[in-house]
Amino acid sequence: MPTVNDLKNQEKRWRRAFDKVAVMRESDKRDAYLTPDMLRKRQKLTKNGRQKLVLAVGYKGETKAYSLTQLNDMAKQIDRSEGRFQADRGGILVADVLNHSVPDDLQRAKGIGAATLYKFTENMLSFRVQASGDTLNAPSHYQVRVRLEDWGRAVRKGEGGKYLLAAKQATTGRVSFDCNCGRYIYWFHYLASIGGFDIEPHEDVFPKIRNPRLKGCACKHVLKTMLVMNSMAVQMKISAVMEDTAKKHGFSEAGRGKYLSEKDIKKLNVVGSSEASGRAFKKFTANVSAFTEKLKSPSAKRIKKEYEVKMINKLKAKAQEVKQAQGAAQKLAVARLRDLATMSKAYSVPFEKLAADSAKTNPGMGTAEELIAMAKEEGLI
Repeated sequence: MPTVNDLKNQEKRWRRAFDKVAVMRESDKRDAYLTPDMLRKRQKLTKNGRQKLVLAVGYKGETKAYSLTQLNDMAKQIDRSEGRFQADRGGILVADVLNHSVPDDLQRAKGIGAATLYKFTENMLSFRVQASGDTLNAPSHYQVRVRLEDWGRAVRKGEGGKYLLAAKQATTGRVSFDCNCGRYIYWFHYLASIGGFDIEPHEDVFPKIRNPRLKGCACKHVLKTMLVMNSMAVQMKISAVMEDTAKKHGFSEAGRGKYLSEKDIKKLNVVGSSEASGRAFKKFTANVSAFTEKLKSPSAKRIKKEYEVKMINKLKAKAQEVKQAQGAAQKLAVARLRDLATMSKAYSVPFEKLAADSAKTNPGMGTAEELIAMAKEEGLI
């Protein structure tokens, strides 16, 4: 399980890798990039279709020629995508991320082992996502960032302290995202930029080789993250951060990320089998679609109330389970302390020594100091 320092170092490596690609692109002298300016001037560049626009492909001198008809089709795909994703609104509904993703990416997402929430930067969540291992020489993990566009409204609407519902609404509402994997960068970054659901830096170069039809929406790492983001454990953490945000009276710290504790990171790192992940994905897709539709219905207020009651009952039941478990653990600990006290008297061995030995052999019982303090409270020594 990574420490916070491990995650900080990994973020530095991710940034260095991105900076390296950015420098290469800036210094690239090839006519390889189909820019917005080129698409606007496509008639002039092709002399009204009498010649083709030739662009470099790869780094070995290969080229590919594009006709005016092909360029016109690309321009149409851009217009369609902007309309399909309602680019003017900012962000994309989680249900639409699932609906617009290609089946292959949804299938591949089921094979991703884990996506772990480790940092909040205001309304942006950072996840460390395990690589599938299918790509040769690929890194072991990728970073997925998800910005909850409905965060502010959800915090303000957290009526009566119902921040868990606010977290649910924010994580099924409009989101923006990115990933530093090749699939996102070369297939979907441009699409996310024109669709209004990317995170800076924006991509203006059309994916003429990898995704000229602008199909799909998100890579498998983003899709896995969407699933994990809507798990109860993550939503409870989001709701806690929302509540803290709602109680603050200072200014927000723009751009400053706050890492979770290592205890929280460990708790939020859930690894499951691909079969279990497949079932979870199917359920997740159905739940997101159903929840989104319910919020649109006239009876949304009643549904919200039912959901609140359901969540509160669920949390109460969980709290009762924890309380019972703690009570059982307390009884067991006291019984063991009594045994230690009996041994101490029977064999004339200092209780402190027995407590120290017990702490080494049974670390779950607590430290020697804690055992001694508990024994004093119980009147055993």
